[in-house]
Amino acid sequence: MARPYFYYGTTRSYVAAFATILNGLTYMDGWGNLREVPLHYAPRQKWVEQLQKHVNMDQVDSDLVLPKVAFEFLSMTYAPTRNTNALNKIDNISSNTAQDNYILNRVAYDFNVKAYVAAVRFNDLLQILEQIISFFNPSLTITLNDTNGLGFTTNIPINLNSIDYNIEYEGSFDTRRVISATLDFTMKGYQYSNPRSVQRIQEVIINLVDEDYQASFDQIDVTATGPWSAPIVATTLTVQSNAPGAALALPGPSSSIVPNTSGSELLYAVAAVPLDYPRVVAVNNGVAYYPDLTNMDDVTYIVGVTTYAAAAGAAVGITTNQTFTEVGWTWAPGRVFCNTSNGTLTQTAPTTGAVIEVARVITPTTIHVGIQPAILR
Repeated sequence: MARPYFYYGTTRSYVAAFATILNGLTYMDGWGNLREVPLHYAPRQKWVEQLQKHVNMDQVDSDLVLPKVAFEFLSMTYAPTRNTNALNKIDNISSNTAQDNYILNRVAYDFNVKAYVAAVRFNDLLQILEQIISFFNPSLTITLNDTNGLGFTTNIPINLNSIDYNIEYEGSFDTRRVISATLDFTMKGYQYSNPRSVQRIQEVIINLVDEDYQASFDQIDVTATGPWSAPIVATTLTVQSNAPGAALALPGPSSSIVPNTSGSELLYAVAAVPLDYPRVVAVNNGVAYYPDLTNMDDVTYIVGVTTYAAAAGAAVGITTNQTFTEVGWTWAPGRVFCNTSNGTLTQTAPTTGAVIEVARVITPTTIHVGIQPAILR
């Protein structure tokens, strides 16, 4: 099967990271001098045998002087308990704005690592071990970039499983004694698949027609997702219909909010309390008031948005399908909702009571009113 070449050097990064844990160890020799312990990547048996061959200490190479530390990676074992969905994506790995780069979910593997500490004096061995095992309780977590170039880091736990002591005492009296300890570790790492890319959507064209903005008062119902539902109850209102493009004479004061009266319907009711505009109102028996969205009856009686302010007892105009423009508005693209208790317009959906979409944003300064069915929490 043809596949693209990729190499992250993940296992190489784990070897280098593990070496930093053992690097820089020191011990105090019998003369009170602080010395650094050399570190090697090598199997235990190789350098133990090499040490025992050098009987004459005058001919011993400097690399074979004890104490010393070595380690090796022995095996990789698939770890199914740490795996998640293989189709999950790890993305945002590139700053390229033209395409989205990602890789499929990583695969969990446990790396078995053994470290060997050898010394001539048992006290030297104990000094070195104490500087290692005190950091494992019983695990140590390191953070590293295990995918060269992908731009994220990973936390890798390292568990210390066991410590075994060994003294090479068998053989002739000429054989050099070696006191050693073997530390068994499990490194919980990962392996990664090849990178993939997908083009990002940079442009969306939406064609809207007039019908997309229509919200007939007769068709509005309360859609129940809770324990109750009820249709909107018709009330006795005075309706003034306007031909498209005709001027609408508003009985209220002038305002910087300019309604577009094309195809609008204006309803009149008596204000139960002083009403501001544009505010969502409910009408019951010809009386308009601010609805409480936690009250089932109020949600049922919601009809539209006021077109001007009115004092208590005065007539107020209410629209069910109209466009408003205000130069001071700064709407974000999206939907406009009714506030929970005072009928104000907001782009934050209420967290209690009914959620009622009142309008859609056309531009930052223009909205189109068209009340949608309520969604009950």
